[in-house]
Amino acid sequence: DDILLDTVIIPARILIIALGLAIGAQILQIDPTTNNFVQHLIRTLVVFALFMGGIRTIDVVAPSSMRLFGVTGLTISERLLPFLRTAFKLLFVALCVLVIVQEWGYDASGLIAGLGVGGLAISLAAQDTIKNLFGFTTIVGDQPFMVGDFIKTPDVEGTVEHVGVRSTRIRQLDQAYVTVPNSVLANS
Repeated sequence: DDILLDTVIIPARILIIALGLAIGAQILQIDPTTNNFVQHLIRTLVVFALFMGGIRTIDVVAPSSMRLFGVTGLTISERLLPFLRTAFKLLFVALCVLVIVQEWGYDASGLIAGLGVGGLAISLAAQDTIKNLFGFTTIVGDQPFMVGDFIKTPDVEGTVEHVGVRSTRIRQLDQAYVTVPNSVLANS
């Protein structure tokens, strides 16, 4: 399996580079300032290799809902799996950046606070998009209806033609398309 092989090979290559730097620093007996830089670089490469292995492991553990169920016992809809993989990968990247920033001696609390304030501003600006995304996860997860089902809500009545991340397209009885935001459908 190529994904399984990449899960091991890519982090191993990075670890070999870190080991080569460590051996080279010992052999060359470099000055303390340069040695301090090289030691930070080695630890950064080790952290990066571990996080690369973690990100690759997500693809190995969760390529399909059946595989995820076999490994973890969790049942998740196949349509939600790409979003969950992306969310876990973003979490891994954020954690990796945080650890590396701290490794180089910078205070990460200011970065976290800045991201918190920035995240709050983005979430307020993208409130409708986030509502629709959560509506999509509710529709896909709970499956109150599927493509081809006839539904009737206070806002719309017709056959579901497409369920997207942001909205759902419904063909009404008069053959007109209506696009309804997922947040509205999830609430009704």
